[in-house]
Amino acid sequence: MLRIWSFIGLMVFASSLGFAADKQFVVTDFGANGDAKTLNTGSIQSAIDHAADAGGGTVVIPRGVFVSGAIFLKPGVNLHLEKDAVLKGTTNVSDYPKSMTRIE
Repeated sequence: MLRIWSFIGLMVFASSLGFAADKQFVVTDFGANGDAKTLNTGSIQSAIDHAADAGGGTVVIPRGVFVSGAIFLKPGVNLHLEKDAVLKGTTNVSDYPKSMTRIE
C-alpha cells in the first residue's frame, strides 16, 4: 500500500512541476510531410515548441522519411520515431545555421 501512495505522490509532484509526458505532438499535425523530399524543419520545430509550451511531452515522427535541417530540443520534450520512421538530415548546409556554442 505504501508503494501505491508513493507512486501517487510522485505523479502529483511531477504534475505540479509541469511534466506532461503523456502528451503527444505528431509532426504531421504541424504540416510535416514524410515524402523524403519536403523540408520539414519548421514543422518539426513547431511541434517541439508546442510541446515545450504545454509543459513537456513527446514529439512523434510517424512512418515515413522526414527531411530536416537543424532542430533544437527543449527541456521536458522527448523525440520518438515510430516503426519505419526516418528523420533524415538535409544536405543543404544553409539549413544548419551557425550558433555560438562551445562545441561545434
